[in-house]
Amino acid sequence: MKTLLSPGAVVRSVSDTVCRFPLAVAAVIVGAVLFLMAIHDFEINYRWVPFLGVTVSAGVACVVAFEERSRLWGHLAGVGVTLLWGVRCLLLPVDEGDLSMPQGVEIGVVTMVAFLSSFFVAFLRRDTDAQWWNFAARMLVRLALGAIFSGILFGGFLLAIHAMAELFDFDPPAELFNWLTAGCFIIFAPLYVMAGIPSGDAKHDSEQRPAPVLKVLALYILGPILAVYTLILYAYLLKIVFTWQLPDGWVSWLVTTLGAGGLAVMLLIWPLRMRGENRAAELLGRWMGVVIAPLLVLMTVGIARRISDYGFTPNRCYILLLNIWFYGIYAWLFVVRGRRVKWIVISAVVVALLSSVGPWSLARVTPRADKDKPYTTETMSSRTEAWKAWSSDSTLQVNTLWRLDHSYTGFMDIFWYTNASQEIFGKATLSVEEGDMVIRLTETGREFRVPFDQVTKQTTVRGDDFVFIVGSCYGNRSPDSGEIEVHHLEGYLFYNDEP
Repeated sequence: MKTLLSPGAVVRSVSDTVCRFPLAVAAVIVGAVLFLMAIHDFEINYRWVPFLGVTVSAGVACVVAFEERSRLWGHLAGVGVTLLWGVRCLLLPVDEGDLSMPQGVEIGVVTMVAFLSSFFVAFLRRDTDAQWWNFAARMLVRLALGAIFSGILFGGFLLAIHAMAELFDFDPPAELFNWLTAGCFIIFAPLYVMAGIPSGDAKHDSEQRPAPVLKVLALYILGPILAVYTLILYAYLLKIVFTWQLPDGWVSWLVTTLGAGGLAVMLLIWPLRMRGENRAAELLGRWMGVVIAPLLVLMTVGIARRISDYGFTPNRCYILLLNIWFYGIYAWLFVVRGRRVKWIVISAVVVALLSSVGPWSLARVTPRADKDKPYTTETMSSRTEAWKAWSSDSTLQVNTLWRLDHSYTGFMDIFWYTNASQEIFGKATLSVEEGDMVIRLTETGREFRVPFDQVTKQTTVRGDDFVFIVGSCYGNRSPDSGEIEVHHLEGYLFYNDEP
């Protein structure tokens, strides 16, 4: 223990991590520096965040994939991926407010794919499932420990600073807490995780070791919950058969939860099944796909009903794609008797990448409006244009951009903009009342009523004391009840300082 905790051991661990993952470590350091610059009022472009996030993951994944052949090739591959992603980030809008939904989806998916690829890129060959499972399990444990330890470090130092402030009667500078955040969460946490990524024999350990805690989690916690979901859905399926009524669209979310939970259980119980030590694990792994198959059909019918009633939207297309993927992955697991579980993760990554990156992505090719529901497209390309259009009007307070991504009544962030700065101004709620969209500022209670029909037909809506430039609006309007459901609303709101 003394050797493990000695300063020399710590230095060697850090040195080995830097030598093994130099690109990822450099990205972590740059990220910490930019974070500290941002809190000292330096303007940092938002494109640095996705760029550095992918760079860290790519720097790890490429080394893990190639280090048995040539670590140099791993470093070169990481640099190549980073350069390609850097070019893509440079092509993003300079202003974060101009980032489109497809671009946002692409950034999120690429970041997720880069992160998850570290878990499997070294185990794409056949008969490496046991090695992959052990490697992925150790990676997840290391990630959890990194989060816990960094939180403990932050809390411990924070308490020490507070104690010193109370005992010695001084006010610690605000920057001190930001430096502490950078040190604990931006530097220590990722370096600790990278230092614990298995290598050598530990990386290719193929011994099957069922963990008791995972057995309890899978069979005695997740298992009963999924059983309840299954009973509820089968009861609902019987109700549909007897009443001959199409399923409600909401059922898709419950089937999605059941499908994802079932795959998680199959991953957790895999060592138990391979060792043949648990009959319940064997039954679950073998027949889970058969049990869920009728419910996947129910999910398909529910999605088809929503599309038939309201048309295609990106959300519905992604849910439909998820439904199709469930069919494929459960059929595959049934054929291979639940033995090739690593393809659960690999196939999910491939499907997400192919469906979300490129000009063919679902977010780009799917119209964002519902059938027979009016909507507007983007009318202002940037907040800069809005500023130029309205800042000269002395009767209007300069400009407030607000965005909503919730259905029905939801909270949204209100931002106050000037020519060169942006800061959060407060919160607001949106509700639909008698055909009007009502925006209420939470702090002041200020209320703006915008007729829904005007929002969907005009680019500018004028009230007695405000002007609203419509950016985009889409959602549902029930043809029977006239009920309005707003999925997305965006625009520039200018209003007098005093009502």
